Amino acid sequence: MFFEALTEGNPGGAQFLRQFADAKLSDPRFVKKFAENNPAGLLLVTELAAQDIVLTATGTWKPDNDTSVGEYAGTLAELINAKRFPLLERMEEKEGKNNARPGDQPGKRWGVTDTAEEKYQDKLSTVEAVKKKFKDLGIVASSAVVEGLEKQNLEAMLANKIGPVQDSYADDYDSRKDGKDQELLAFLALDPVESNGERQVAGVGALSINWRLQISRYKRKKRDDQHDTSLEIWVRSLRYRSVYKENVNDTTLGEQLEEDRETVGRAKGHDSPREPLPSPKLEIYKALPTESKSVFDRSILISSTSNERKALVLYAPDLQNVGCIDNTNSAASSEYEKSVATGFSLSASTTMSIQTSAEVSIEVVKASLTVGFSITFTAQYNKTTEETIRFSVPAGQRAFTYQGYLRAVVIKHDVSNGTYGYDASTHSHFFTNVLATSPEPLEGHPAKFRTY
Repeated sequence: MFFEALTEGNPGGAQFLRQFADAKLSDPRFVKKFAENNPAGLLLVTELAAQDIVLTATGTWKPDNDTSVGEYAGTLAELINAKRFPLLERMEEKEGKNNARPGDQPGKRWGVTDTAEEKYQDKLSTVEAVKKKFKDLGIVASSAVVEGLEKQNLEAMLANKIGPVQDSYADDYDSRKDGKDQELLAFLALDPVESNGERQVAGVGALSINWRLQISRYKRKKRDDQHDTSLEIWVRSLRYRSVYKENVNDTTLGEQLEEDRETVGRAKGHDSPREPLPSPKLEIYKALPTESKSVFDRSILISSTSNERKALVLYAPDLQNVGCIDNTNSAASSEYEKSVATGFSLSASTTMSIQTSAEVSIEVVKASLTVGFSITFTAQYNKTTEETIRFSVPAGQRAFTYQGYLRAVVIKHDVSNGTYGYDASTHSHFFTNVLATSPEPLEGHPAKFRTY
């Protein structure tokens, strides 16, 4: 570890670092303070040079959901899984990574691993006090394992996770359920930028935050009542920096991740190079595809932990008849209205998080009718809603009304085993709010489609 190498055999240096705990190594004032304010400063700089350790800007690691690291999310989730992470952590890091290639230094890892633990035990009086303590402790623990961590996004993610804690809980609240602690899995992108519509990063990583929150006699709400509160937080982090330099080292982040994944299976600064981040787009399949990583990556993410990830596969778009009026024998126009459902037919199994956002545009052709629609999948579709439609049919004509829909099923990524499979109990339909009429019935005609 950096600080271990920095202070080994140098008590004065350790005292100095404690004195300047609030000054990051990337702070331009660091070296100046280092030499002026501590007698051991010059000695430590000499030791740094001898060990080939350079003080450089760390960059900013931005935490977010799976989409922030593109198709690398699956491999990162597998590597930070509670069963696999210790195997990776026990390996030595590769030396001279900037000049390393896949296959060099077998048995050593590319990734940087860190762990931290924070505990809190005291008396708190309100839900908001508990939530604030949880967020503060989570940020402290996470910052200890990821230098240069951007905190704003992480605070929002932690607040969303602790949100369900309410005053209505029973006397003794315990977040541990069935022997399992709660977890927030965040993915990390180092200094991400957008260039010509392409996302580029200087590194990728993952941050797993696990916790147990216990509150005693929580249902009692007397004035100035205090509740014994115990909070334990365990954090794991894994980071990969890009070594890619055109015509110098063509090793990609994906190759680093895959080599570490295979190895586990068998047992600098502002000048950081950046490389394109593979970001698969949402795909609508003609028929239900064979389960695979590629299918998962091109589906809608529902949930993600370091044990299991879920996504929603969309396939076989079609049109269904929701009503008709035959006005061929009438001399006057006719009107009708009907309520139709929109959203998922099995909402309980397709709950999307507030971070979920995926968009697709489809054109469905069935017989002589062409229907185009665009859908942005967000948390608003977690519940099926009813909409009332109204149609008017002129005299001497008839109209058949059709609603666009897609078939859907949940695909699971078993992170500990690295396998993918469908949940047969989750087959459902997604009913759009797009309606169209045809003068002729379309039943019996095959549906064709294209995305754009």
